[in-house]
Amino acid sequence: MTDRQLECIVAIANHGSITSAAKQLIVSQSSLSQLLGNLEKELGVQLFSRATSPLVPTYAGDQVLKAAGQILEIKQSLMYKLEDLNHSCRGRITIGISQKRSSFFMPIVLSAYMKQCPEVEISFIEEDQKLLEDMVMGGKVDLAFTTHPRWADQLDYQYLYREYLMLALPSDHPLCSSIEGTSPLNLSLTSGIPFILIHEGHDIRAMCNQAFSDFGMRPNILLESHSMDVCFQMAACGLGATIIPDTLVKGHPIRGHIKCFHIGRAYSREVAIAYRKNMYLPFIMKEFISIATEQIIAKYQNDDTMIL
Repeated sequence: MTDRQLECIVAIANHGSITSAAKQLIVSQSSLSQLLGNLEKELGVQLFSRATSPLVPTYAGDQVLKAAGQILEIKQSLMYKLEDLNHSCRGRITIGISQKRSSFFMPIVLSAYMKQCPEVEISFIEEDQKLLEDMVMGGKVDLAFTTHPRWADQLDYQYLYREYLMLALPSDHPLCSSIEGTSPLNLSLTSGIPFILIHEGHDIRAMCNQAFSDFGMRPNILLESHSMDVCFQMAACGLGATIIPDTLVKGHPIRGHIKCFHIGRAYSREVAIAYRKNMYLPFIMKEFISIATEQIIAKYQNDDTMIL
C-alpha cells in the first residue's frame, strides 16, 4: 500500500462518500473509485460497505483504517522532526474552528503569528463546534479551538479562558437603570421582555434554557436565529433582549447600543486549544499555540473573581 492509497481511504472514511472525498483530494470520482477497487483487490478484502450511505467501513476496513492512521501520523511526526532539525519555519498547520469563533480569533492570532513564521501555510476547516475534537482525534486537523472541551484522554489541551453568558438589552431599555451594577443578575427581572435567541440545537441555547429553568422562567421568545451576531444586532435595534457569550460583546462595532449584564458563573464554558496527545509538536505548531494563547488571553480573558 502506498501513502497515497492510505490518504485516500482515510479521506473516504472521514467524508463517508467517495464524491466528497474526491473533492477534498482534488481527483475525479471515477479515479478515486478505481483506486479503492484496486486496493480492495490487492488486499483481498472489502474495505467499505456499498449498501449504506454514508459509506461505513467493514470490519476489515476498520483494521486497515486504524493502521493507516498510525502510519500517516508516524510519517507526519517524522517530517516535523526533520523540519525542526533543519530549524525550519516552514510547513503547514490545519486548524479546526467554528465559523463564528474564526472571526473572533484568527485576525488577532494570525497577524501576530505570520510576523514570526511568514512561510507557514495555514489552512482552516470551519466546522460545527460539536465535531471539532473528533476531527483532531481522527487526524483531520492538527489542532482545534473548542468550547466546553471534553478533556478527552486522547487529547491534550491548552486552556485559554472562561467565557460567560450575558444578558444584552438595548441601552435605552428602562430595566437597565434599575439593574446597573448588579452582578450576577437575577434573570427573573426580565420576565415579560421579548427575547431573540439562538436556535435550539446550539450549545449556547442549551445554557440559555438551563438559566431560564433555574430562574423559574418561561421566556417570551420573539425571534430565533442560527447567528449569535444577528441576535445581538436585533437586541441593539430595540427588538428585545438576548443572551450571548461575552466574547461576542468585546470590541463589537455596535457595543455602544447595548448594555450587558452577567447572569452568573454557572452559565459559562471553557475555551481551549485541543491537539492529539503524545503527537510530536513541531516548532511551528508550538509557536502557533503560544502566540494564540497570548493574543486570545490578552483580549478575551475575564477576571473570574468578579463573576460570582
